[in-house]
Parts: sequence; structure tokens; C-alpha cells
Amino acid sequence: MVTILQPRGNWCKHWTHSSVGRNLLCQAFRKHRRLFTGIVETVIIHTSPKDKQQQDNSDLEKNYLGVTQKSLENGRFSHCFAILTFILRFRAGRALFPLMLHVRRRPCTTQDIVALMVDYIEMVRCKMSDKVTTSYLHFLTEMGNSLMEVEGEILTARGRPHRRSR
Repeated sequence: MVTILQPRGNWCKHWTHSSVGRNLLCQAFRKHRRLFTGIVETVIIHTSPKDKQQQDNSDLEKNYLGVTQKSLENGRFSHCFAILTFILRFRAGRALFPLMLHVRRRPCTTQDIVALMVDYIEMVRCKMSDKVTTSYLHFLTEMGNSLMEVEGEILTARGRPHRRSR
């Protein structure tokens, strides 16, 4: 919702710039595990391959605010994607994993979610770049750069070489 109301809002980034803000946010996610699990599940569901035939006309119907259901879902996904990318940049955020999710049978690790998010960004850049706005591509580029740093830190911490190079 915040993404729709203030798409370029940097309030979270500014508030969590200090370690105090980051630690408070991570503690809140640790305390309210279902909220964090919902954010991760939203990202997993939206980035997983979908069957295009499952879409129906209800996606095109507008609510009383004049916003389609699909627009609301995309706004929620973008917000969850940005929060998750931001949280994964910090050790305290990565400590929230592994998670047991309703949409997966096995625990979701940090490496799983980072790989899924990076693959989604690459898919949008390669296959859908003509169908999305320039600002969305810029948003994905920023998120992708952050995720590549996170992936490098995860692999370095485990003593493995960084598998993706750009």
C-alpha cells in the first residue's frame, strides 16, 4: 500500500540508516514472525512461474478507489520485494532465515530467496523489458545490485567463490 501512496518514498531507508533502526526492525520481524513470513511468501508467490490461463476478468475490475486488484497486488509485491532486499543486506536480517513457509515444503534459506529474486530480476530485464516502465527497470536494477552484494557475502561467508559475476 505504501508503494502506491508514495512510490519513491525513502522513509524506511532513512529510518534504518543507523544500526539502531535496523536492529529495531529486525527485532520486530523476529517478534512478529508471521508478518515477515507473509513478506517472504508474497515475493515467492509473485516471482514463481505462473500459468497465464489462470487470470480472469476480476483482475481488470476496479474497486471504489479506481484501482485494479492486479495493481494492488503489484504494489504489495514491490513493497515486499524492496523490504526483503533491504533486510537481506544486513547480518541481523539474514539471521531471520531459514523460514518454514506455507507455500514450500522445505525451509526457505537466505540463499534460496536471493537466488529466486535475482532470477526474477534477470527474467524481467531479458524478457519483459519492453512491457515495464523505465522506473520499474531502474528499481529492479537497484534491487539487483543489492542482491548481488548479498549473494557475494553469503557465498564468501561459507567459503565458496562468488558464482555470478557481472
